[in-house]
Amino acid sequence: MGIAFVPGLTWFAALFFMGVTISLIAQKLKLPDVLLLLLAGIILSLKGYSVDQFIPENYLMGFTIFALIVIVFDSASNLKLSELMDISPIAVKLSIIFLLLNILILTFFTQLIFFNLKDFSSIYITIVFSAVMAGTSPEVLSSLLIKAKHKVLDVLNIESVINDPITLIIPLIVFNIYTGAVATNDVVNSFIQQVAFGIFSGIVIGFIAFNLLRIVYSNEDNISPLILVALALGTFVLTERFNGDGILAVTSLAIMFANAPIREKFELQKFSSLFANFLRVVLFILLGLIIKLHFNFNFIINSFALFLILLIIRYISVEISCANSNFTLREKLFMTLNVPKGITTAILLVIIGQLFLADEIILNLGLMFVLYSVIIGAISMKFSNSWLNLDKPKIEDIKSKPIK
Repeated sequence: MGIAFVPGLTWFAALFFMGVTISLIAQKLKLPDVLLLLLAGIILSLKGYSVDQFIPENYLMGFTIFALIVIVFDSASNLKLSELMDISPIAVKLSIIFLLLNILILTFFTQLIFFNLKDFSSIYITIVFSAVMAGTSPEVLSSLLIKAKHKVLDVLNIESVINDPITLIIPLIVFNIYTGAVATNDVVNSFIQQVAFGIFSGIVIGFIAFNLLRIVYSNEDNISPLILVALALGTFVLTERFNGDGILAVTSLAIMFANAPIREKFELQKFSSLFANFLRVVLFILLGLIIKLHFNFNFIINSFALFLILLIIRYISVEISCANSNFTLREKLFMTLNVPKGITTAILLVIIGQLFLADEIILNLGLMFVLYSVIIGAISMKFSNSWLNLDKPKIEDIKSKPIK
């Protein structure tokens, strides 16, 4: 028996080849590849295939977390401080307000429609679900959004990078409360500690590492792209070891990299993007395989009704966040409809299933939200030229009124 027949390797190679082929077809059809990758996973699942045939279950969690680290670093490594200073106040407000309203309103309606309001045993999982659904995906947005420069697109991109670590912290804090690892009265302290140490460690490690790289590789030697992967992974592990938020640390590290004066930065980013795309293609098919979707008409109607409630919450969040800015109604509607769920959602759904032994309803509901969000986002892109006035030669900067 040759090395090519190591258990799972042949299946994994077939999975990757299938993902690349689907992505190429999606590109030709001008469709978001996420949608077709998920559908491929669902079809494989319906045909009787299981995730164990592609990757051993005991390696699944480690693989998904590693993929998340690389993808978050790749997404945040394109952010410049100048863009963050101009756009981030609105993006941060939108992320926080959308998250809080989701936890308050979406949790209530999820309990009402799919569970029992009097059944407090399911409240933990519905809070986690609502927090996860507040996230937007940078990699899906990049595949949906047209290659143009506009203030709305900048806000959506920065929001997607900011809310990735935020939507990861909340589920883990809820899980710690659920298991008794964190007392309810220590939640705020735990949250502040994770956020503060995550940002601090990412900045410090980035400052030291990238200055060393600049000195060591000041001659003609090439910088190995694998250094970025090692740095991101090491930053995550070290931060988590001291009870900080590892993903927030990786995000801070990536922003430090984006603004550091390093040679061959473009080549390094190309490698990180290529590696991230490989992981993304595999994970979306695996998500379709992991979650066993039962096509029940009542479930589809109820899940779509809940998704419409999510869009209403999103619109309220956009209105509050942009109250002091000169966004038009069409621009606000565009921001409302573009809430695609991506790899972070996929990974959190896997983690929810592992940590909470979650009910199939929540996992299937999460998958349906991914599908709805990508489809509606793709449809809204058809109106992008008229809604965002992309034909105009010059785009006005955001002019915010002072907040009283």
